[in-house]
Amino acid sequence: MSDWAPIIAAIILVTGGAGAYGWQKWVDRKNALIEIRRSIYQEVLAAFSTQLLSPSSENLVALGIYRSKLFLVASDEVVKTLGNFFELAIQNNNVSDPDVKIVMSAFAKMIIAMRKDCFEKTNLSEKEIILSSPMSWDNGGKR
Repeated sequence: MSDWAPIIAAIILVTGGAGAYGWQKWVDRKNALIEIRRSIYQEVLAAFSTQLLSPSSENLVALGIYRSKLFLVASDEVVKTLGNFFELAIQNNNVSDPDVKIVMSAFAKMIIAMRKDCFEKTNLSEKEIILSSPMSWDNGGKR
């Protein structure tokens, strides 16, 4: 039995090392993707703020470029909530007063999805996001 001990120990070591390497590569890829998502989410929100405060075709084009980047890296939930929000807020630039609450709710849902995508969860409610948001649709985009 003692002749087999070094062979068994070597097999266990190699198997454990391969498993640990595979796990670490998975964690590294996941963390890299989260950083890419955070960066693009920040760019999209900044481009949206610019378009909201200073609407122009150039700003809308820039916003579209950032949105297109999202389709590669964003989660399904972010893509869905972002699409819904942009349909309400950008495609329909003349948001009427009753629609403001719908647009703000869509914005909050999009932010919640982004936060869950980057931080795995969020404790902020829709109302808290709306109240703390630097953006508003009922005052020309300014709070």
